[in-house]
Order: sequence, then structure tokens, then C-alpha cells
Amino acid sequence: MSLFDPYGLIAHFVIFGKILMQHIWRTGTEWDDEILPELYGMWIDWIRLLTRLQEVEVPRCFFGNSSSKIPAIIHLHVFVDSSEQAYMRARHICESYKLGLELQACLIGCRLAETIRTSLSLTIDARYFWTDSATALAWIKSDSRRYHSYVAFRVGEILNTSTADEWYHVPSKQNVADDATKWGSGPDFSPNSRWCIGETFLYHPKSEWPKQTGKQWNTNEELRSAFNFHRGLPQPLIDISRFSNWNRLLRAAAYVQRAVQKFRRQKVYGQLSSDELLLAENFLWRQTQLHAYTDEYSTLRYNQQHPNETQKQIEKCSVLFQESPFIDDKGVIRMNSRISAAPTASFELKYPVILPKDHALTRLLVDSYHRRFFHMHNDTVFNEVRQRFRIPQLRSVIKRIARECQHCRIVKATPRPPMMAPLPAVRLTPHVRAFSYTGVDYFGPILAKQGRSLVKRWISLFTCLTTRAVHLEIVHSLSTQSCVMAIRRFNNLAIQSTIGAPYERMVRSIKTAMEAIADHPRHLNDEALETVVLEAEAIVNSRPLTYILLDDAEQEALTLNHFLLYGAKDTVQPRTALVVEGESLRDTAHDHIDSWKLTQHLVDLFWKRWVHEYLPTLTRRTKWFQPVKALEPGDVVFVIDVNKRNGWVRGRVIEVFPGQDGQVRRAVVRTNNGVLTRPVVKLALLDIHKNKKQAEDGDSRNITGGGM
Repeated sequence: MSLFDPYGLIAHFVIFGKILMQHIWRTGTEWDDEILPELYGMWIDWIRLLTRLQEVEVPRCFFGNSSSKIPAIIHLHVFVDSSEQAYMRARHICESYKLGLELQACLIGCRLAETIRTSLSLTIDARYFWTDSATALAWIKSDSRRYHSYVAFRVGEILNTSTADEWYHVPSKQNVADDATKWGSGPDFSPNSRWCIGETFLYHPKSEWPKQTGKQWNTNEELRSAFNFHRGLPQPLIDISRFSNWNRLLRAAAYVQRAVQKFRRQKVYGQLSSDELLLAENFLWRQTQLHAYTDEYSTLRYNQQHPNETQKQIEKCSVLFQESPFIDDKGVIRMNSRISAAPTASFELKYPVILPKDHALTRLLVDSYHRRFFHMHNDTVFNEVRQRFRIPQLRSVIKRIARECQHCRIVKATPRPPMMAPLPAVRLTPHVRAFSYTGVDYFGPILAKQGRSLVKRWISLFTCLTTRAVHLEIVHSLSTQSCVMAIRRFNNLAIQSTIGAPYERMVRSIKTAMEAIADHPRHLNDEALETVVLEAEAIVNSRPLTYILLDDAEQEALTLNHFLLYGAKDTVQPRTALVVEGESLRDTAHDHIDSWKLTQHLVDLFWKRWVHEYLPTLTRRTKWFQPVKALEPGDVVFVIDVNKRNGWVRGRVIEVFPGQDGQVRRAVVRTNNGVLTRPVVKLALLDIHKNKKQAEDGDSRNITGGGM
């Protein structure tokens, strides 16, 4: 016999047949045996109800007929309930009472609601979960971690698909799910039964629904037992966390030991002896090990006082399990190494002291070795420390100490350049005359021969920010008047000057060209120097802006001279050909027009190639790819001088200048030598720790230190 009910429309009838079959098998009845009389009566009653299944009618549409409108607000109500009989088959763990099954019913209700939500195309505006179990409701509305695993796991899944506010209490008489868990007089198959249309209060306003008590839901059922263990640990005689230097800690411990001796009426005077320092070391080792390895220390002490047959073993989860520890005659835990038979090894090398890697004493000890070897060579520190001590993950401890060392932070401070800035519009604007936007820089001095003496000359480099063409002027001094005269000579080209930075890259190119032209050791006079400068200018302006096309041998590469000779669009170039005798003025005028058109065509062609060949080469950033934390007023920095590392000046940032992209690329720094304005790439941030008082008071005093 089989029943086809995929949607569970007659589940309140089918479930009783399943319960009956469980009862029959539980009595040990075989297939050919007669069932017990009391079970036979239940069987006859269930068979008699089969004929009533033809009364079951289910509407095809949710809301009236196919022409009905979908309501504006849709609520989903899920009723859950359980009984030991209904859930006995699905229950495989030993919960001896019904409460666990009530929670399982709530879980199944959540899964059913989630299935309905994902299966329907309708939007459910609100969900209501109803249960008559106050205990299950208390579990859902409280912290699930307080209860045993069975309850905690199920409550966790319930709250993953629902919220505690969606759960409500309903009396058992109004719980529709009771029809499937209580036999009573049998299920009601009529279309108007509450199994088909729901409980009557659902059709009333929310104010007439079952009243919620509003009390704090709480229960002690399945509550996890809590045990509080208290174990007194020996209070350390010295608070190591208050010390920042190993030598100070060691001497303080030695003086504490001396004070203890004086309390015992032992006379000790004078400076600390080496024996007292050794006793202080052992005292610090013991105090640290008692704090970090309390259980292991107790086990090792117990083993010292008992024979091998009754000794205890250190737990495998302990960090000392693989170290073969033992306690020496000074009460210090040491490692029983494999080189104990080495005749030339010292006692401390054979049996190193075991120290925890994260303890304050270990940090001070490693820091002392780090300082002893002048903040360098971590491998040397590693080798020296392991001569006496066994510290787990020692290399990582040494790296952390070096990383936190304030002296190392200052010495190794380097600039943190911001992301490379986007190019300004003057670098990207086509169809303008060469040198419309110009940057200027000086380089030199260059010794020139004047009579029998040598004089200094400088080169003023003017760079077109758009085409990268260059123009050179010789200046005789670094005075303002000399600079103005150079700019006036340059302005004879009818250009507009502005501030820029790319011209700095052209200095090296000019120097290289001049060295190649003037390839002799003799000094040049002013006339020869001017000739060399002009030739160097011509060479640099002849360089290709882009790669030469290898697939077209006849096409020349785009150079700076193309823009210098033809200029910008709508520029008339002077006519180079002479008027032949006998030509009419009309022919000459016609030639002028053709020459102008040809010039404009060439200018358009060159700028088109500039846009398509040169401009794409500027898109990629060559360095400084990621944004960094910007400098802020109050930051302490080094002002970098590339010529002398030990002469870097320390200062404090007083003002920053963010760019259009928000990145700070220029800052004003107050130093002992005055106020300086520097790019961020010339400022190395110092990660200096402020003490607590400074942090609370907001100390903003000036840094007056000089060089580093």
C-alpha cells in the first residue's frame, strides 16, 4: 500500500498510519502473525477513515479564482507542534521528554517556511511562527550558548532563517498543528476545517489574536552546567611589565634579593656583585616560568620528589612536551638536550633555560641582545641567544623586537611616496604652439675660458611641457638679473612660461649630448660653448618621441623638430622659395595659399600622430602605484638630503597640500633651521611613540633636534 501526498495535504491522516505501524513493529509482530486486539481496533478505525479522503477538496488558486487580484500585503503563518508518538520515528538521540521534539517541530516549521518562500513568486511581507511550547519559545528567545548541544544547534539553525521576534505563543486549543499530533476523534476532511483554512483568529484584527504574556521567556531546561574553578597563582615579586630595559630589571631584582637578605639579618653592603646578579637572573627565570608554565612546573616539582613509578607525564598539548624539560638545583626549568655528552660545550649550551616567546621578560632579554650588537645582524642575535636559552619561534621574536625598536625605526625611516599623480592638462593639450607651457631649470656650473682665466657659466634649460622640446640659454651668474635676461631672450620666441617638473629629466640628456660633442679636456671659450649648447639642443630636439616603426621603413619617427618647425595649427610659416622672375602676383598668391594649406595639413598630421603614438605612452604609472597614508600636521619627519644621510634634519609637519585626487604631495615642515617646503618624496615619516602624558595632553611642541 502506498499513498501519494507530495504536498502533505492529508498529513494529519497519514501520520496516524505511520504511528500505528511503529506500534505494530515495536510489539515484535511478524508479517504472518495477527496483531494485538488493541492495535487491531486502531487499525480498523484508520481504514474506515480512508473512505473519507474523497471529501478532501483543495482550491487551485491562493486567492479566490484566477481573475482575483493579489492582495497588497501577504502574511505567512506557520503552526508547529509535536508529540512523542508523532516524532518518535525521526528521533534517534535520547531526549526522554517531549521538549526536544517541540524544538524539532519549530525547526521543521522554519524549513517549511523557507521552502515556501523560495518556491513561490509572491512576496511575503511578514511571517508568523506559532507554537504552544513555552519552553521551546524560551530557547529561541534566549542565548543558545547557555544550553546543551542538541538545543544550541537547532536554535542556531532556527535563527539563521528566522528572527526571535517572528515567534509567538498560541494556546494548544488554537494550534492547527495539533490536528496532526493528537488523535482525538480523527481528522476533519471537510473543506471548511481549520486544517484547510486556518484558525479563525487569523481572519480577525491583530488585536484579537492570542495575547502574548510579554514576560521574559526563560527556562532552566537543558541548561548547560557551569563550573567556576579558582586557583591561586603566586603573585610576582617584581612587575616586569613596568621595565623597558633588561639591565635595569636585572639590577632591580638584585636589589630586591639583597633587601630580602637584610630582612634575614644578613649583612650585605657595597656594589652589586656578579654572584648577586646571577642569583637575580635565576630569580627572574623562576618567576617567569611559574607564571607561564604553572601546571608544567608543578608536574616537574612532583616528579623530583617521587620515584619513576609514580611520576606524572606532561600533557601532549603543553608547549614543553617536546622540550624534555627538567628543573635544576636552582629551581629553573631547562631543556635536556641531545648534546649533554659534548665535552667542550658549556652547561648553559647543553641545558638551555626555557622561556616563553610572548612574555615581557623574553622581550626585554632579546632586546638587550639586539642593542648589544648595535641593532644589526638578526642572525648574530639568534646565535647568541640560543647559546643560553630555548625560546620557541626565536627568529620571529627577534624580528618583532627589531621591528618595534624605536632606534631602528628612526635609522631605517624612508619616504612613503603617494600614488603617482595624474598628469596636468598642460601635458596633454594638443594643437598648441611649442613652448606654450614651459618649465625652466638650471644646471652647471661649466668652466669657460675667458682670456687666461676660467669663469663659471650655467645653462638655463627651457622645456616644453607638451611636446618635450628643449631650448638652452647660457647665463653668466645665478643672480636674479641674469635669470630675467635669459627669460627675456627666451621670450623672443613668443612663448608663455609656467611651472613644471618634467624638465628636470632633460638635464641629463643635455649633459650627455654636450659631453659627446665637446669630447676633449680643454676648456671652451664663450663662443665655442654657445656652439656646443646649440648643437646639443638640436640633437635633443631630434630624438624620436615614440618607437620607430619597423614595418614601414619610409615613415620617419615623430620628433620634437616637427613641432618646432611647423608650430601650432593656424600658424603661417614663412615662404622659403623665391619668386621667379616673370611670375604673376596671382600665381604667387595662389602658391601662398597652397603653402598655408600644406602647412596646416602637416600640423594636423603631426598632432594626430602625437595623440595616437605619444599620448598612450603616458597612461601607465612607472612607480608609486598604491595610495599611502598621507602626512598630517604634527607628524615628525626627516627632511632628506641625498648628499648626506647623517645630516638629515628632523622637523614637524605644520601644513600639507592635498592634490586634486586627495593625495598629499607637498608639505611645510618646521625645523631647527627654519620653515621649509618640501615634496613628500623628500620627507621620511618617523614612527615615534608618544608617552601617555603627551598623548593625553595633546603635546604639540616643536621638534628641535638637529641632524641625525
